Amino acid sequence: MYLGGAAARERIWIQFDATGDARAMALATWAIVESLTSERVSRLKQPVLGRSRLAVAGPSRAVGRGPSAGVPLLDGVLGTTADVLAAMRRFQPTMVVHVQDWTGVESGHPGDFGGGREDAGRGGVFRLIESFMLERDVHKRLDRPGALRMWLGRPSKLARAVTGQPDAQVGGLTMAYVQKAMGGGADWPEDRGGRGAQVAIRIKPGRHIPRSAWRRMGAGNLAECALRELGAHGVTAQLLGGTPASRAARALAVAEGALVSRLNLETIEATR
Repeated sequence: MYLGGAAARERIWIQFDATGDARAMALATWAIVESLTSERVSRLKQPVLGRSRLAVAGPSRAVGRGPSAGVPLLDGVLGTTADVLAAMRRFQPTMVVHVQDWTGVESGHPGDFGGGREDAGRGGVFRLIESFMLERDVHKRLDRPGALRMWLGRPSKLARAVTGQPDAQVGGLTMAYVQKAMGGGADWPEDRGGRGAQVAIRIKPGRHIPRSAWRRMGAGNLAECALRELGAHGVTAQLLGGTPASRAARALAVAEGALVSRLNLETIEATR
């Protein structure tokens, strides 16, 4: 479904997908569409619809991967079909927000990322993979051990250069928004020497970017495809475990947080 002004400068693609039971993501899809099309008065509805063109895509069907598939960080083609990519190219987004519900897929196997456990409380666990432009030399320098290490309590110069750029700030604000909306964070456990450490760089708790080698290979998640082909900034939110209601709520918080941050609506939101 397409919403908002056709001539808007910001064009934001929002997509929800699930590997197993898709009801939580279907609920999130319905809720965001209903909130932007109903007659109810809202502080954010008119600014969002006035400043952006939205494409909202819900799960057409659950994608079963089997109980031992694990939860990949990259090359997890959930929701990245030929039809979706063709529609996204026609839409020409400036930002992609992709929420993936991996609940029902067993994790903790060698080769998966992060060792997230589905029994991590009623809220489950959550992480962001961020896709934004980085100069090749800067990206390669991030692969060095300790590149983002704190020094006397302060981030390194390289860390400040990466996390301080506008698209990275949108990711940080989105994460903060989700944590505030959900009453605190439930971060995916940090990977220690597993496959995740080989393919991703942890720039902040719960926030990751692909390593330079994986980006050059053309990692297959939707946001990375959008960055590679269209130059669009993207965030991929991965959920695991928790109740269906908590997953739907977290998916909505990701979408709303990304919109608020990308469209600079923090001042309006702060007055709520």
